[in-house]
Amino acid sequence: MEKSRCFLGILASLFVFVFAGGAAFAAGYSCPEYKQYTSCNENYYMNVVGSPGNACLACGDYATSAGETATACTCNTGYSADGTANGSKTTTGDCKIINVTCAAGQYLPAKTTACAPCPEGSYCEGGSFNYNASDDQGKLWCPSGYTSDEGAGARQDCYINISDGHYLGTVNGTTESECAAGTFKAAHKVNYGSTSTCGVCADNTYSDAGAKSCTACATENGYGNSGTSATNHAGVASCKVTCPAGEYVATAGAGCVSVGGGYWGAGETVAQDATGTRNQCPADYRDGAAATSESECVGEFTRNGVQNDP
Repeated sequence: MEKSRCFLGILASLFVFVFAGGAAFAAGYSCPEYKQYTSCNENYYMNVVGSPGNACLACGDYATSAGETATACTCNTGYSADGTANGSKTTTGDCKIINVTCAAGQYLPAKTTACAPCPEGSYCEGGSFNYNASDDQGKLWCPSGYTSDEGAGARQDCYINISDGHYLGTVNGTTESECAAGTFKAAHKVNYGSTSTCGVCADNTYSDAGAKSCTACATENGYGNSGTSATNHAGVASCKVTCPAGEYVATAGAGCVSVGGGYWGAGETVAQDATGTRNQCPADYRDGAAATSESECVGEFTRNGVQNDP
């Protein structure tokens, strides 16, 4: 009986020794100097390059490995050994999140480590950004009603499109207003934070409300206008011609012509869209040429050669 107990004790001691020794050699633990690992577990790396080592070491933060004979770990996406986009992706230490500096007009898209031009409809002020797997970094949308071209670097680069014959009178507004008669404005862009105005037509030109440009008066027929206010150039009626005595405007826009025989005219100023007037001489005094006043109308003469007064 005593011999059986002794045998069982020796067997138990041997079992503990073998179990403990095997555990000591598991991946992730150091071997004695005379032992060497030939393979490491996943997310561990071997501490000696090019040959078996005496330790399997755990990968640092944000790094993984396939284990086995790997001698370094690989940084996760968006991480590198030194935290730069050009940094090593393999390391035996901790990996750092990649930080990228973008210039104004650029942003850092999600899941990338390289700056890209700011897209239309947004503005990008630039700066330093960390890799982000889900969100763009450094991109801001233009205010409602405004847009931008690619590469906008500030909110003031956002703009609103204003149609022909209109202007933006309110800072940061989105409602355009119609240009008044006598002014003009072609389609244009207004940057955020700014306004626009309509220009007054130049001399001898006119416009109606909502004009993108001014129209020339019929200067070839003597019509014109002048002045620095919109009312001086409001509509075609602002273009005028002044006919001298004995002339009038028979057809709108055609200029001055003689009132003709049997008529008189003292002279007048007529708008380009209107006609003038002439006055018929009294009966029996319509035999002469165009007259400049009623007293110049010519009629029959008495026998003694004296003209009767009209």
